[in-house]
Amino acid sequence: MKAAPNRSAAGSEPLHDLLDGLSGSVGGSDFGSGDLGTRHGLHSPAIAWVIAGGESGPRARPMHPDSARQLRDECARAGVPFFFKQWGEWAPSGRIAIGGNQRGHALVGDPVDGLGHRVEMVRLGKKKTGRLLDGRLHDAVPPLRPARATAAEA
Repeated sequence: MKAAPNRSAAGSEPLHDLLDGLSGSVGGSDFGSGDLGTRHGLHSPAIAWVIAGGESGPRARPMHPDSARQLRDECARAGVPFFFKQWGEWAPSGRIAIGGNQRGHALVGDPVDGLGHRVEMVRLGKKKTGRLLDGRLHDAVPPLRPARATAAEA
């Protein structure tokens, strides 16, 4: 008997604004895609897997690290496997900053202190930014389940 992955998944590329996810069908899978923000709705039993990642390409926008963290944490609370695909073109620099941006740097999100510091992201290209979120790979997948036999196999 063949094994097939569970077919319900939610994807978010990128995690930017507080928009509701969009529903669609990708490759025969039920797949919620779009910006899930902080209202991910993972309490639905239909969501069996969440894949998140930042944008890539010449017009890519930086993804705030807290967006990925919030989604990861909500998945953990809901018992939903979380797969962090990539940072995309931009990655956290590990610094906070105030004021204007240098070329290849961007400040994201709300100020993190009373002085106006914001999280700094740096554009490195998706091959260099990697997949680590808070120093850890997040590559959970849903458990395999037996595939249904087709009429030809029965």
